[in-house]
Amino acid sequence: MNFKIIFCLFFFLLNVNIFSQSQDIKVQYKVYPTYGTIENDEKIKSKKIPDLFKGVDIAIQSLEYELNISKNKSHFFLKDILYSDKKVAGLAISFAGRESIFVDKNNKTFVKVKYILSEKYLVLFLPQQNWTLTTEKKIIQGFKCYKATLSRTIRMKKDKVKTYIAEAWYCPELPFSFGPKDFGELPGLILELQDDKVTFVASKIELNTKLLQNIELKSNQKIINEDEFYNIVDIKAKQYFEEKYNKNSSN
Repeated sequence: MNFKIIFCLFFFLLNVNIFSQSQDIKVQYKVYPTYGTIENDEKIKSKKIPDLFKGVDIAIQSLEYELNISKNKSHFFLKDILYSDKKVAGLAISFAGRESIFVDKNNKTFVKVKYILSEKYLVLFLPQQNWTLTTEKKIIQGFKCYKATLSRTIRMKKDKVKTYIAEAWYCPELPFSFGPKDFGELPGLILELQDDKVTFVASKIELNTKLLQNIELKSNQKIINEDEFYNIVDIKAKQYFEEKYNKNSSN
């Protein structure tokens, strides 16, 4: 093993040791349409409802997310801010994501907080792991980051899936395997994430800070798996359309 490799390994282990003694860490992320626009996307235009998406590009860029990390645990969430147009903001959030994510690597627990018609559910998920690492690098917020890609498959409905390529830029200098949304498991903190139609970019990184948000998932509610959750989605959807049909029939 040559001297350069030994030095790099020593530097990485030193960083791990330093940061393991650090206090809490907070990262704020801004969001942007991945390809510059969603409003002018050809698929959106082909649906012949472009007015529905008017203003969504600006609304997406008004969203703010935060990732709190402490003692091998993390909490990722959408920050509460005031929106001038709540309808457009809701559409923007549907693209970027509204789920809070709790990760406790000490207990190997990965939980999403999801909602169906304002009813809260705690849903287990498996972290993204099959990354392809590259040597491509760039600087984000003064930190050197490396590119990694992942073929991601998500469930749209119980029997429908979507596959796309996600792209992450992670920082080995910040040796925490967390990131935006349910992405992580890389040898460094993810400072930029291209997730399908939106991209998350770290806008502020606070080290050795005292978190104001509690990253513990404190709830007596039962935690269910994804299959159980989608079964509930199907049942709720069926009930909703039956009630709507019965209401229309009675009028």
